[in-house]
Amino acid sequence: MQFNRFQTLSDIFILIGLVIIGSLAVACLFALLTMPYIHLSFIEILGLAKSNADPKYVPYIKLFTTVTAFGTWVLSAWVLLRIKGKSVADSWQIKAPQPSGVLMFLPILFLALIFASAFLLNLNAQLPLPESIKHFTSQENKKMMEDFLRMDNTNQLMVNLLMIALAPALFEEIFFRGTLQRLLIELFGNVHYGILFCSFTFAAIHLNAEQFIPMFFLALVLGYVCYYSRSIWPSVILHFLNNGFAVFVTYYQHQLPVAKAIAADNYTPPVVTIVLAFMVIGGFFYWLIKKHQILNTPTYE
Repeated sequence: MQFNRFQTLSDIFILIGLVIIGSLAVACLFALLTMPYIHLSFIEILGLAKSNADPKYVPYIKLFTTVTAFGTWVLSAWVLLRIKGKSVADSWQIKAPQPSGVLMFLPILFLALIFASAFLLNLNAQLPLPESIKHFTSQENKKMMEDFLRMDNTNQLMVNLLMIALAPALFEEIFFRGTLQRLLIELFGNVHYGILFCSFTFAAIHLNAEQFIPMFFLALVLGYVCYYSRSIWPSVILHFLNNGFAVFVTYYQHQLPVAKAIAADNYTPPVVTIVLAFMVIGGFFYWLIKKHQILNTPTYE
């Protein structure tokens, strides 16, 4: 048992190394391949995302970020599995969820998560954190995200749904729930410790102290949904819905007052709605765990 945990810890360190290598390798390769088309030097391309770039370069930066995210999360996890000689489909649980009815409840669960997250966001804002920690997210990252989310037409909305909502949802779920969570559960020998630590890592890696609590809670939900449904797809769908909701809210913030309030993190749901939201989330997991116990098959094979 001790040897197995040492081996798992080694795999985690290898994975961290592959994340760094994958991110740098894909970023550099993409920059080299696209240099002739955007008429910028290699150094200028790598510095675009770290500066107030010309608006004409925003679509390119968005594509650059998406491709780099693939190298960071998906390529690193895939290489680790190749090194270990494990099946990608089995490890990432690319299969239909059990029970199949879990997909039917996801829209209701997501609606409850919206109100629960709004409450947790307000709770996060009330924490007596130092200003240096509250605003840990760099102004450059905030400015870049604002540029990414600026949309003037439905075509740009569709592009953002693909690059800001779908791609990160798929890439991050493959890495965090499909790979890292499994390793952490093996390391701790405990499902809950593994999911907790993976969720904490997921929230911390986004470097946003102002949204840490709701992000951590969302990660917990994604982690448990993936584990108890024996499939990565429910967590991918929920993650996509969460990202897509943020994109839609930004797009309609100048037309709908409630969207503007949500986009500015100023929306406070009624107490009754908050209580109902947490009841729905609790009821969903009560049902899912019971189904998991009835099926009585291994979650990780």
